[in-house]
Amino acid sequence: MDLVTDALYLFDHRLCLRYEVPNIEFAAVKGGKAIRSRERRLYLVDPDVKPGLIAKYQNTAQSPLVVLSDKYEAALCKGRPREDADSFRRWLLGSTYREFSTVPALLYNNELSAEWHFLRSHDVMDLLQAIRLQWKKKTILSPRIIKAAAELQVLGSDGYWRPLGRLAIPTTELKQKCPHLDFVSLPNPEYNWDFLSILGVLTTRNTTAILRELQKLAQLQVDEVDKSAIKEIYETLNASMRSEWKEIKTAFLEESLVFVEKPKPKWLSHLSCVWDGPGALKQVTKLRYRYPVCRQLFISILCVKQASTGDIVEELCSVSDEGDMATQRFSELFFLLGRYRRDHEELSRDQVRRIREAAVFPIVVEGGNSDEQPNITLQSICEGDWYVPDQILLEQAFRSRVAMLSMPVKGAESLRALFEDLDCEKRFLSCAVEQTTEPRGTCIRDLRREGDLMTRLDYIALATDQPALVEDITVQMWSVSSILAKSRLGDIEISDEDKLITIRDDGEVKNIYIREDIAMAEQFQVDLELLKYFSSLLDLGAEHTQLVTLLLKEPIAQLSVILERYNIEIPDNLDNGDTGNQESDGEDQESNYEDKAMTIIHPTTDYSVNDSDREEMMESGNESWLIDLARELGNLRISPAAGGNDETFTTPESSPRLIQRHEVTPSHNSRSQGIVQGPAVFHADETPVAKTPRSTAQFGAILD
Repeated sequence: MDLVTDALYLFDHRLCLRYEVPNIEFAAVKGGKAIRSRERRLYLVDPDVKPGLIAKYQNTAQSPLVVLSDKYEAALCKGRPREDADSFRRWLLGSTYREFSTVPALLYNNELSAEWHFLRSHDVMDLLQAIRLQWKKKTILSPRIIKAAAELQVLGSDGYWRPLGRLAIPTTELKQKCPHLDFVSLPNPEYNWDFLSILGVLTTRNTTAILRELQKLAQLQVDEVDKSAIKEIYETLNASMRSEWKEIKTAFLEESLVFVEKPKPKWLSHLSCVWDGPGALKQVTKLRYRYPVCRQLFISILCVKQASTGDIVEELCSVSDEGDMATQRFSELFFLLGRYRRDHEELSRDQVRRIREAAVFPIVVEGGNSDEQPNITLQSICEGDWYVPDQILLEQAFRSRVAMLSMPVKGAESLRALFEDLDCEKRFLSCAVEQTTEPRGTCIRDLRREGDLMTRLDYIALATDQPALVEDITVQMWSVSSILAKSRLGDIEISDEDKLITIRDDGEVKNIYIREDIAMAEQFQVDLELLKYFSSLLDLGAEHTQLVTLLLKEPIAQLSVILERYNIEIPDNLDNGDTGNQESDGEDQESNYEDKAMTIIHPTTDYSVNDSDREEMMESGNESWLIDLARELGNLRISPAAGGNDETFTTPESSPRLIQRHEVTPSHNSRSQGIVQGPAVFHADETPVAKTPRSTAQFGAILD
């Protein structure tokens, strides 16, 4: 009793001690045994602290708690006001030198205390109560306590022990909205357990709880998943605050949390999905139409991309797995790849390598009847000799003769840039086939058509705003009996004598050879060839195609009107000078050509007219014999040397011109009437080929 009496005396005279508790011994209890203690830390039993962990364990063996003896409170209650007991506890708790406490201390020198380990081994729930009391007392918990508490193994409501930080408090809200969570087994779930949220325990339906519920759903069998619950979760995450985006993204990176119901239910990683893409992509999962209102979740938060070139390449390289649909799937994906390469992104080096090595190109093998079902095999670019059909005539000529890609010519031409990226330039038929043309028979210079074409080129130059370029163009047009075209690919050679037109350009003169007696139904082929050639020569864009077509086909008299309809101003010199005598269908122009134009026949030469001979013939007034002579000469073939082949000739610019000594009066009537030639007496003239006059007026000046 001396210790109790001494302490109460000091308490009564605490004012003299400035309310400080002196360093004296106290009667205490440890492990159920009475002791005298001078220890710095001493626990008090406070009836106002609930639950009373100190009172519960003060008499328990192995308890590390040193508790002030209850004799002090019993002595204070004898003949004293009850308030003195409360004042005595407050006096002790206010000590500077001694550590009196009413709740178990959980840390000592930043290490978990003996009290922590004792409570964990006896009852984890009491340890949680001790943590709650500490949090309530200090409103903060040490990171060391938070980490250790989250790792505590706690019994769940399903009977399994789990880390506390992965559990949830079974509140009414969480049990309804997140029923698949792992709940902790608590004696009173509705009690004030909110502090456990600091330890990672779920106490409300926040973003963390929603993500945990989504992870639990992903662990179920796919046929047990509630699709409406998944949709609700995604929509809730879609509306989350920006501060929560990192947590959402981390959760989706750790597990596959994207649920798709079709074609068969499964969970996918968002990294293997795209937000949207073309319908031709069958293997990639598109989320836009599955979860249309969750654009922010998948695009802004999870950074799901649109379908890319890489997705197309991935699917293209697996076409061989499509079986009977392989050819169709290749066509769909290859054309899609061409569009994406043009509009979105170029192919990487690795993508080019993968496509070249993939045996996915449907090749129609050589041999067999072209009328039969084609024999198609899948080959890679790196194997086999096969070709890309980029021209219809070549495709028709070599069909069933060589291995060829099963693709329409128009499609192959539209994908030329993609084939070039894949290093397939030499596989184009137009590049692989060696094509040559050989005019046969007498080459007759057609000055009327030549002048007509040059006049049209003047209008085209005006329409395309490049007159200087046309000024440098020299054109010579020749009429021949036939044109032999040869196409050679390896050991295969195909000849065709039905070619209508061929153009040879030596850099200075454009020699255009046109087969005589072309049917009206075939004339359009000549027009198309001229349009193609001069569009390429003048580098005309698609926007000029319609206008240039009109300028090449319509009567010359109408060309000025056409340009005016296109709001193109016509200079006076063009309108008055070159077009004054261009009424191609009128009688005046016919007679003018008969008088002033000339026809030149050459196998190895050009022909010109001797002026004196022409004057004598004009004075005679009788031209009928010339017409008869022309008819006879129409079947002549002039050889460059005796004994030579009468079908061979050199181009006009490659040999000396032979000038005829006798008069030649040309005619632009029918072929039986329009070729007139005098006796074949020639001499060599080394003068160069003159540029063809641009108009009949200019040509007439030469004759005069």
